[in-house]
Amino acid sequence: MIKRLLLVAMLFPSVGFAALEFDGVSDVVDISDHADFDFSGAFTISMWANPDNTDSYEVPVYRYDNTSKDGFSLYQSTTGSGVWRFLIYEGGGSTYINSDAAPSGNWQHVCGVRDGSGNMYLYVDGVKQIDTAVDASAIDSSADLRFGLNFQDNGDYDGILQDVAIWSTNLSDDQVALLASSHMARIALQIESANLIGYWPLDDQPSGTASNGDTVYDISGSANQHNGTVTSSSNWAGGVLTYAQLLEWKPIYWLTRGSLGEGLPLDPSWIRRRLWL
Repeated sequence: MIKRLLLVAMLFPSVGFAALEFDGVSDVVDISDHADFDFSGAFTISMWANPDNTDSYEVPVYRYDNTSKDGFSLYQSTTGSGVWRFLIYEGGGSTYINSDAAPSGNWQHVCGVRDGSGNMYLYVDGVKQIDTAVDASAIDSSADLRFGLNFQDNGDYDGILQDVAIWSTNLSDDQVALLASSHMARIALQIESANLIGYWPLDDQPSGTASNGDTVYDISGSANQHNGTVTSSSNWAGGVLTYAQLLEWKPIYWLTRGSLGEGLPLDPSWIRRRLWL
């Protein structure tokens, strides 16, 4: 009779991660231009944002080249009440879609998706918004990717930003909903990892410490690591995402093969992957 050792994960309470605070006065993260950020087809931009203003032009995520006039942005726009907006620039024109409601002024997950046919979708807290558009134009820019400012150093973001990720594919409704609902740090690494071209958790330093001159690390694991540099008069702040710390693996009792199903996976790494640890 073959026996298996059953292990269970003993977890600490959830522990919070830091996030990057922007004070609305020239704070910016600059990430060098790279062809990874040019898209001829599908792509996805995801972020957690907690803005101080709800009806204001502010750009948490932005890339635009004033020569080719190509780029994209996931940002706030002023409309009298305010909206989240997903925008694509193409050769001097632009196409954008708006959220159903104004930013809440609290933490929200915001995600812009373009599929392979050029269909554009915007999600707020995992919910697909009503507004849609089509723009299949290729994005071929030589501009840096920026968090917090546009190319003219305008659109200063005033708020906190965390967990920015970019994929070279369109995420599904369910995948976006998972990003928004899990509230787990590093969850982006578990979704379409082969197409994850940039992932900046923005939790590189402890909350309360100064951020000016710090490096923000791209931990996507893609072939090209797109680290960024912070220019800021603000600090690292408290974030919205948490993780469950693994305390230890406890042997409980021996199982006879087949008692919980043939080939029961008891490898701790298998369990960790499914707990996103």
